[in-house]
Amino acid sequence: MKISFKALLLVVSYFATARSLVPGKLVELEYSQRVVQGKYESEDGISGITFFSQEDDYLLINTFDGKTLIDTGPFIDVDGWKVRSVYVLGLEYLQYTSPDRPDEPVDHDHSFSEAIEKLLEVKEVDLLPEAAEAIGQRGLTGRNTPAVLPFFMFALRITQLYLSSSVSITNTTYRQVRDDCRQDCPPCEDNGCPGMCGINCHCWDMVCDDCCWHQGCFDVRNCCANVKGKRRSKCFTPDNFRCDQPYYC
Repeated sequence: MKISFKALLLVVSYFATARSLVPGKLVELEYSQRVVQGKYESEDGISGITFFSQEDDYLLINTFDGKTLIDTGPFIDVDGWKVRSVYVLGLEYLQYTSPDRPDEPVDHDHSFSEAIEKLLEVKEVDLLPEAAEAIGQRGLTGRNTPAVLPFFMFALRITQLYLSSSVSITNTTYRQVRDDCRQDCPPCEDNGCPGMCGINCHCWDMVCDDCCWHQGCFDVRNCCANVKGKRRSKCFTPDNFRCDQPYYC
């Protein structure tokens, strides 16, 4: 997988400071408890993304040139199952609320994992963590503005994929973040910070307002920890995620 220099630079800033510097620009942002929408453009102003994130888990992210990166529809009842369509670059997958039903591709030969691989090759994907950070700097979090959670969780998972095999955390940084978590808001387990919403032991505090242990973050981390789970649609677009509520994948 090709990792851009911009993505590498971003993660260095994440681990070196409490909050990252955002090189691009959040040019539009409108929000309420129910809906968050806006536009984020690259530093050179040439490329960018528009996003629409809704409290009931609807998420739409387009590039400036009209390419749809992700489009999640509402859940509907189909033969007794709660199901919705998740589109990645135009490819459709069925996502069920029940853990007994796996993701299903619709009328094409690409698995969800393959669609995500294609998504990671789109240059505008680099802007997702930047946009999430910029929104957080405006004071929006998953608690005071629940509508932003679908966008935050998608950006977080994409960023984790970018960095999981290319950048390691120094022992000093890892230890310091973990110690702060135990001191400030126990319980924070001494086993890799599984209850923080962030990358390894780095916290995205805009997700849950702080870097404490949260049941929802813990459950999503467990859901997506194994090889099969890493590329499930529910790891990228978790349904009904809340920081302090159980999440069943």
